Amino acid sequence: AALLGDTTDSRLTGTARVEGRSFDPETMRLDAELTLRDSFYGLHQLSSLSTTATLDRGQLASETDATLNDGTWTFALEGTPFAPRPTVELTRGRFRNFDVGPFLGDTTQTTQLHGTMRGTVQGTDPDTMRADGSLTLDSSRVNRERIDDAALDLRLRDGQLDADLTIDTPGGGADVAATARPFDAVPTYRVAEGSFEEVDAGALAGQSGLSTALSGSLSLTGRGATASALALDATLSFADSRINDATLSQGRLRATTDAGRSTLDGRFAMG
Repeated sequence: AALLGDTTDSRLTGTARVEGRSFDPETMRLDAELTLRDSFYGLHQLSSLSTTATLDRGQLASETDATLNDGTWTFALEGTPFAPRPTVELTRGRFRNFDVGPFLGDTTQTTQLHGTMRGTVQGTDPDTMRADGSLTLDSSRVNRERIDDAALDLRLRDGQLDADLTIDTPGGGADVAATARPFDAVPTYRVAEGSFEEVDAGALAGQSGLSTALSGSLSLTGRGATASALALDATLSFADSRINDATLSQGRLRATTDAGRSTLDGRFAMG
């Protein structure tokens, strides 16, 4: 990292090998290997990493195995990067014991996530690019909350990104369907459907003094790409919920942001 002017404490230990012939993408043959061990970057401990990649007449194939922060990762990629319409596919992706704390720079937040990933990207022009991705979680944990299973599906067509998220916990869960146009001159965002049931916000956030069973719905619309230009309108509606020992029969919390100015308004009925 010091070579790039980065003062973060780091160390890389390993070997690399690259062999190839030809500079024509249609006939090029390339073989590469990278192996790292006992390395680190700031809070991130990379115990091992092994990557192989081959490029044969325009066809790319790569496999990676890594142990990072005591979590294990496995990836397999295939693609045609030099085709008129480049394509890259994540044919296999799996992770075990993924802890988001070091990536957030907050060691008070801990997770133990186990799951799989798949994805395909076709093209490089945002207006015509096609992409599909999925992420699923097996039995996992976010701070004190157990996740029985979860799924995130993404689909990009004609500049519009659609996302569907489902989460199941021992007490309830959440379902969210959202759309966005991230590549427009003025990006827009919308939560088309959002509902949650018996969510324990204290367990999810790792707050020992907070226990909840929140049920209700979420709606959101927004536009803009920077904090100064962001316009956002989000509403949380609650019904038959609990916060510690207090019962929340109904409630509504609305947050708006426009031109750098934010407002928060809430009404709650306890009983």
